[in-house]
Amino acid sequence: MEVMEKGRVTHSPLFIMRTLGIQEVRSKEKGVGSKGDSMLDIRIAAVAPKKVAPTAVLRNGIKRHIYEAVRPLIASITMSAGQGVHVIIFAKAEAVKADFKAIGVDIKNLFAKAKISV
Repeated sequence: MEVMEKGRVTHSPLFIMRTLGIQEVRSKEKGVGSKGDSMLDIRIAAVAPKKVAPTAVLRNGIKRHIYEAVRPLIASITMSAGQGVHVIIFAKAEAVKADFKAIGVDIKNLFAKAKISV
């Protein structure tokens, strides 16, 4: 849960994103082997709280839209992240009413604002 404690926060109209570079996490670990060092570690989590979407159907739909919007950005994330990155995307209440195209544009702008992808 270091992303929640030490991650950088970026806001947009539909989402809040927390990011943490892997080199920041690995520098504190002692005895890191070659297993994780050579691989790019990219973890993306989508969160839709009950406060935003009261039903499970709405929450799951928002999370699916987030994951689908992030999928085309994965290649640019691997190029710009270097060692890797952990990302948590929290949906705001406005995300429930937004269509998929608006979600995709907002997430792309959010990643650019956080300097994770180009």
